[in-house]
Amino acid sequence: MRFSLKTMLVGAIVLTLIASNLFTSWHLFQAQQLVRVQQMEIDALRRELRSLDTSDRKNVHVIAMETNQDMVWKWRIFIPPGKKFNLKSMVGTISDRSFPEGAMVTPIEPGEGVLTCSVTRNAGGDWDQDVRYVSGAHVATSTLKVFDSSMAWYGKQGSSTTSGSITTSMGQQSFSGEHRIELLRFRRWIQDQPNVKFAPTESTDGILFWLEPVERSPFPDG
Repeated sequence: MRFSLKTMLVGAIVLTLIASNLFTSWHLFQAQQLVRVQQMEIDALRRELRSLDTSDRKNVHVIAMETNQDMVWKWRIFIPPGKKFNLKSMVGTISDRSFPEGAMVTPIEPGEGVLTCSVTRNAGGDWDQDVRYVSGAHVATSTLKVFDSSMAWYGKQGSSTTSGSITTSMGQQSFSGEHRIELLRFRRWIQDQPNVKFAPTESTDGILFWLEPVERSPFPDG
């Protein structure tokens, strides 16, 4: 009888441990499922708000944002610590692949910020190329007058389209930061017959915005 009670006691303890383990495992599973659902909700909210996942602090991250304005483009950008870029822009003769010299330059500091670029008419009716970068308390702006002749192609039916860019239809894009990052290449397309357009391989009128890494000096400061 004593042995039987001892066996029952040990059995009860074992069953209790098994039940406790199953209960803990079930709670852990429920918690993991909740975390998974919450992460999916966070990811969906991040996509909706066009926010960046900057858990990878070594690469450059870019996501396009809605502007609901014609000829205005916006991107949220993360530049990793230790890296510096210039936003370069050009309105004029743009090739289908290369990057022109003599572009307008706006410095982009490390950290996360919002870059807004536009080519619009000002209150006086003249064309302006504007760049604005806001990162915390840091604000960098650049404005350059654009000649009417450089924008004569814009607005004509079948005359233009975006031939290359990081658009709002794309999610977050990540780059090593060692090379240029093309944000927008908006070029004139040629329409030689009704409803037929083609992109010329030679240089043509257009707009180009890109990030260019700033080369570090091989010599120490001072």
